[in-house]
Amino acid sequence: MTGAALVDALHKWYRRRSIDRPVISTLNPEHANLPEYFKPLGRDRQPSNSILYLSDVHLKDLYAREWREDESNEFIKWLSIVRHRDTDIILTSQLTKLIDVQVVATLDALIIKEPSAMAQRLERQEVRSIIEEAAPHFTGSRLKRWERAFVFGHDINEPTFIVDGIKKPGWWTEELSKSFSQKPLIKRGFLRYLPI
Repeated sequence: MTGAALVDALHKWYRRRSIDRPVISTLNPEHANLPEYFKPLGRDRQPSNSILYLSDVHLKDLYAREWREDESNEFIKWLSIVRHRDTDIILTSQLTKLIDVQVVATLDALIIKEPSAMAQRLERQEVRSIIEEAAPHFTGSRLKRWERAFVFGHDINEPTFIVDGIKKPGWWTEELSKSFSQKPLIKRGFLRYLPI
């Protein structure tokens, strides 16, 4: 849900500046009640001047144990190119450990929701210290779990900060949250749509 809130806030930010940035996503607008600015990812709709939103990537093509070397190398190259096409990329996952490490290395920021005790122990070594740094910021908070996030980014002067008051987008539903549970988990996802 934090990814959806970020997508919604980013789209509104662009709209206030009169910039049209559609959200190209693995969430299919035909199967969910999504705003008109959502477009399904497809070979005929490549991310450019847009927001690319890939939700629960560990359930599909970026699952670390299923990546073949040729696919991963091509995807990392593609990811680097898309960033130069004025495209913001938002990937969501339960644990970065479930995603290939090369993908994690390309991220500009990690946005962390309240981590579980298990996540703090099982997360990949490179990210575990960030999760441990984030954890105390959630202790004793009166906010709901989705209303606070810990951000770890590339800014040397201010590498971490807290975002409070995150709101669920009006279009977000429990049905949408569980939409992947209705699909076969072994089916490949979005890589087949990318020109890699």
